[in-house]
Amino acid sequence: MIKKYYGIKLVELEREVQTPIGYAKLKLQWADGMCGAIPVFTNKKKAQKYAGKLDIIEFVDVKE
Repeated sequence: MIKKYYGIKLVELEREVQTPIGYAKLKLQWADGMCGAIPVFTNKKKAQKYAGKLDIIEFVDVKE
């Protein structure tokens, strides 16, 4: 089965998230050994909407 993912060429330092008591800014952190820190989608249309004019990288996960 082949599964596709769509990554945006963007690294964010903060992201606003909705919580049960309102919105909050979440500071993103990276750790040694991480292999990625970009927004990744399973739906190409949603990735394009988020990306605007930014480039999209397509990843393919092939399971045997």
